Amino acid sequence: MFKRIVVSIVMLLCTAPIVWAQPQPETLEDYYLIGQTNAHSGDYATAIEAFTQALELDPSYADAYRLRGWLYFEQRDLQAATDDFNMLVELAPDSLVALASRGEFRRKTGQFNEALADFQQAAEMEASTATEYQLRALAKFSLGQLDSALADFDSALELTPDDPEIYVTRGETWQRINQQERALQDFTTAIELDDELASAYLSRGNTYTLLENELDLAIRDYTRFVELRPQKADGYFFRANAFLNYGEYELAITDLNRALEISPDNAAIYLVRGDAHRFLEEHQQAIADYNTALELTPDDPRAIASRAQSYLKLGDLEAALADLQQYVQLVGEEKAGEPVLNAIQQLEEQISSED
Repeated sequence: MFKRIVVSIVMLLCTAPIVWAQPQPETLEDYYLIGQTNAHSGDYATAIEAFTQALELDPSYADAYRLRGWLYFEQRDLQAATDDFNMLVELAPDSLVALASRGEFRRKTGQFNEALADFQQAAEMEASTATEYQLRALAKFSLGQLDSALADFDSALELTPDDPEIYVTRGETWQRINQQERALQDFTTAIELDDELASAYLSRGNTYTLLENELDLAIRDYTRFVELRPQKADGYFFRANAFLNYGEYELAITDLNRALEISPDNAAIYLVRGDAHRFLEEHQQAIADYNTALELTPDDPRAIASRAQSYLKLGDLEAALADLQQYVQLVGEEKAGEPVLNAIQQLEEQISSED
C-alpha cells in the first residue's frame, strides 16, 4: 500500500506550515513559497533548492526541514530525508506536526519501532488546528486506534470543510480498512473541490481496482493522474497493472517502460514488466526483468516463483526446480501449497529419469 498512498501524504505534509517557524521578512518567505509552489507542481529539484536557500538564511527554520525531508523521500534520498526529519524534531521536540511527520516517514521506510515511538507521543498531544488533527489521525491509525483516528479526521473537516487533502487522507484510511465505498465518496468529494488534485485521482483509481468491473474507471483516473503528474512513476505503474488485468500486455509494457525511465531502481516495476513479457510468451525478456528485480530485492518470493514459470516454458528444468525449491524455503510448505510441492516432485523425477 506504500506506493499507493504516498502522494497524498506528501502533499498533506507539504501544505501547512509549522507555527513556530520565524522567517525573516520577505526573502525567507519568498524561498518558502517558491519551494511550496514547485513541490505542488512536481518540480522537486527546484523545490529542494528553494528550501535549501531558506535554510542557508535561517538554519533554525524547522518547517523547511520538514518540507525538504518529504521531497528527499520522494526522490528516494533516504539518508538526506532522515537527516532533515531528525533536525526537525531536534528543533521542535514538543510539536505534534514534527513528531507525526517523522513517524510517518519512519513507517514508510520500514522503521516500525521508531515510528511507533513517534506516533505514541504525537497521539497523546493536544490538537487545535486542522493539520494537527489530520496528522494526529494518521498517528492514531498507525497505532490501531481506528475510531479515534476517524474522529480526528472529522474534527479536521469541521475546522476546514473545504480542504480536499483531508478528504483524500480520510479516504485512504477508509480504503485501508476495506471500506471502499466510503473511500470513493471521500476521493470524489476531494476531486469536486479541486479537479487538479492529482493524489485524489491516484487514490480513487486504486480503489476502483479493488472493486469488481471498475477497471475502466480506474484507467480513467490513472490517466488523469498521468496528465497532472507526468514525471511521477506511480500513475504509469498502476495503469499498467490495470492494463494487465485487461490482457492489454503491450500497453502495460509501454507504461512500465515509462515508469522505469522515471524510477529505474524500482524492483516492483521490473517484476510486473516481467509478468507482462511472460504473458506474451517472451520468456527471455521476462527472466531478464525478474533477474533485475531480484538484484534490487533479493529473495523476493514472487519474482522467484514467476521466473520458475518462464524457465519451465523454455525447458530449463533444473533452473525451474532450483527456483521452486528456493520459493518453498522462503515462504514455507504450507503457504507454497500442494501444486508447487507436486511440481517440485515431478521435476525431480523428470530430471532424474533424464540422467
